Amino acid sequence: MKLALFPTFLYLGIASFKIRKGNYIAAWFIALIVGAGLIPLLFYSYTYFVGRSYLPADIAVFFISVIAGYAFAFFVYNSKPRKPVTFLAAAGIAVIAACFLTFTLCPPDFILFKEP
Repeated sequence: MKLALFPTFLYLGIASFKIRKGNYIAAWFIALIVGAGLIPLLFYSYTYFVGRSYLPADIAVFFISVIAGYAFAFFVYNSKPRKPVTFLAAAGIAVIAACFLTFTLCPPDFILFKEP
Protein backbone atom coordinates (compact mmCIF):
# COMPACT_ATOMS: atom_id res chain seq x y z
CA MET A 1 0.00 0.00 0.00
CA LYS A 2 2.91 2.33 0.63
CA LEU A 3 3.94 1.81 -2.96
CA ALA A 4 0.64 3.33 -4.03
CA LEU A 5 0.44 6.08 -1.40
CA PHE A 6 3.88 7.65 -1.54
CA PRO A 7 4.02 8.35 -5.31
CA THR A 8 0.45 9.66 -5.19
CA PHE A 9 1.35 12.05 -2.37
CA LEU A 10 4.49 13.11 -4.22
CA TYR A 11 2.95 13.54 -7.67
CA LEU A 12 -0.21 15.26 -6.57
CA GLY A 13 1.64 17.44 -4.08
CA ILE A 14 3.92 18.72 -6.83
CA ALA A 15 1.04 19.08 -9.30
CA SER A 16 -0.96 21.14 -6.82
CA PHE A 17 1.30 24.10 -7.56
CA LYS A 18 0.21 24.05 -11.22
CA ILE A 19 -3.41 22.90 -11.02
CA ARG A 20 -5.83 25.51 -9.73
CA LYS A 21 -9.13 24.50 -11.34
CA GLY A 22 -11.50 21.59 -10.94
CA ASN A 23 -12.22 19.49 -7.89
CA TYR A 24 -8.54 18.81 -7.27
CA ILE A 25 -8.53 18.12 -3.49
CA ALA A 26 -11.44 15.68 -3.64
CA ALA A 27 -9.89 13.92 -6.65
CA TRP A 28 -6.62 13.53 -4.74
CA PHE A 29 -8.48 12.04 -1.78
CA ILE A 30 -10.36 9.57 -4.02
CA ALA A 31 -7.12 8.51 -5.74
CA LEU A 32 -5.56 7.79 -2.34
CA ILE A 33 -8.55 5.93 -0.92
CA VAL A 34 -9.37 3.81 -3.96
CA GLY A 35 -5.75 3.05 -4.88
CA ALA A 36 -4.68 2.06 -1.38
CA GLY A 37 -7.97 0.39 -0.51
CA LEU A 38 -8.10 -1.91 -3.51
CA ILE A 39 -4.62 -3.34 -2.96
CA PRO A 40 -5.41 -5.35 0.21
CA LEU A 41 -8.94 -6.11 -1.01
CA LEU A 42 -7.76 -7.64 -4.30
CA PHE A 43 -4.65 -9.25 -2.80
CA TYR A 44 -6.44 -11.05 0.03
CA SER A 45 -9.31 -12.00 -2.28
CA TYR A 46 -7.16 -13.76 -4.84
CA THR A 47 -4.86 -15.37 -2.25
CA TYR A 48 -7.92 -16.70 -0.43
CA PHE A 49 -9.09 -18.53 -3.56
CA VAL A 50 -5.67 -19.54 -4.90
CA GLY A 51 -4.08 -20.36 -1.56
CA ARG A 52 -0.84 -18.41 -2.04
CA SER A 53 0.45 -15.27 -3.67
CA TYR A 54 2.11 -15.03 -7.08
CA LEU A 55 4.37 -12.15 -8.07
CA PRO A 56 2.74 -11.51 -11.49
CA ALA A 57 -0.66 -11.38 -9.81
CA ASP A 58 0.69 -9.04 -7.11
CA ILE A 59 2.01 -6.70 -9.79
CA ALA A 60 -1.32 -6.85 -11.62
CA VAL A 61 -3.16 -6.03 -8.38
CA PHE A 62 -0.96 -2.97 -7.94
CA PHE A 63 -1.53 -1.71 -11.48
CA ILE A 64 -5.28 -2.35 -11.34
CA SER A 65 -5.53 -0.51 -8.02
CA VAL A 66 -3.55 2.53 -9.16
CA ILE A 67 -5.41 2.75 -12.49
CA ALA A 68 -8.77 2.46 -10.71
CA GLY A 69 -7.76 5.16 -8.24
CA TYR A 70 -6.79 7.60 -10.96
CA ALA A 71 -9.86 6.72 -13.05
CA PHE A 72 -12.16 7.57 -10.14
CA ALA A 73 -10.10 10.69 -9.45
CA PHE A 74 -10.57 11.80 -13.07
CA PHE A 75 -14.36 11.69 -12.72
CA VAL A 76 -14.27 13.50 -9.38
CA TYR A 77 -11.88 16.12 -10.74
CA ASN A 78 -14.31 16.95 -13.55
CA SER A 79 -17.23 17.38 -11.16
CA LYS A 80 -18.23 20.72 -9.70
CA PRO A 81 -16.20 21.60 -6.56
CA ARG A 82 -18.22 22.03 -3.36
CA LYS A 83 -16.75 23.64 -0.26
CA PRO A 84 -17.93 21.01 2.29
CA VAL A 85 -16.63 18.18 0.10
CA THR A 86 -13.31 19.96 -0.43
CA PHE A 87 -12.95 20.55 3.31
CA LEU A 88 -13.75 16.91 4.16
CA ALA A 89 -11.38 15.68 1.45
CA ALA A 90 -8.57 17.88 2.78
CA ALA A 91 -9.20 16.56 6.30
CA GLY A 92 -9.20 13.01 4.93
CA ILE A 93 -5.88 13.59 3.18
CA ALA A 94 -4.41 14.89 6.42
CA VAL A 95 -5.66 11.79 8.27
CA ILE A 96 -4.23 9.48 5.59
CA ALA A 97 -0.87 11.29 5.74
CA ALA A 98 -0.81 11.06 9.54
CA CYS A 99 -1.70 7.36 9.46
CA PHE A 100 0.90 6.76 6.74
CA LEU A 101 3.66 8.28 8.87
CA THR A 102 2.48 6.78 12.17
CA PHE A 103 2.02 3.25 10.85
CA THR A 104 5.35 3.40 9.02
CA LEU A 105 7.28 4.40 12.14
CA CYS A 106 5.24 2.42 14.72
CA PRO A 107 3.31 -0.36 12.95
CA PRO A 108 0.51 -1.92 15.03
CA ASP A 109 0.27 -5.65 15.63
CA PHE A 110 -2.23 -6.30 12.84
CA ILE A 111 -2.09 -8.64 9.83
CA LEU A 112 -1.73 -5.80 7.31
CA PHE A 113 1.42 -4.56 9.05
CA LYS A 114 3.27 -7.84 9.55
CA GLU A 115 6.38 -8.66 7.56
CA PRO A 116 5.64 -10.98 4.62
